[in-house]
Amino acid sequence: MINYHRSKTMKLYGKYLFFLITCFVISSCAFGARHVTLDPIKTSLSLDASGQIVLIEVKDKRNPELKPVVGHVKNGYGMKTAKVIANKEVSIWVKNSIVGELKRYGASVIESESEESDGISKVSIDVLVCYAQAYMRYGGEITVVLGL
Repeated sequence: MINYHRSKTMKLYGKYLFFLITCFVISSCAFGARHVTLDPIKTSLSLDASGQIVLIEVKDKRNPELKPVVGHVKNGYGMKTAKVIANKEVSIWVKNSIVGELKRYGASVIESESEESDGISKVSIDVLVCYAQAYMRYGGEITVVLGL
């Protein structure tokens, strides 16, 4: 003879267990630091920089306590649950992107002033904000100050 009360209770517990496991899986998928690789950015500008000699200096002026964090992942409830960490320095990423673009347009980029001193264009870049977030979609923002 089957105990009807026990079978009904087990079904109820099974439903609660399924609900709790589903809630855990859906909400906990955002608990783990994400490590991102910052790839150089390519633009579609048309620029003729042939013959230009450029010296580039990039400084990361973000809050030192936040480095190397460049953003956060949010869970289904909109709460920050994990950090997005850059695998390399943001200032190096910005410099490599700009150097690559300038070389693509024909400019010569030098590392220090002592290499050549005549006709050098000095470019200073301060990185103020570099932030990305993941919540249903990815978005990011980078703010730089450019000085010539």
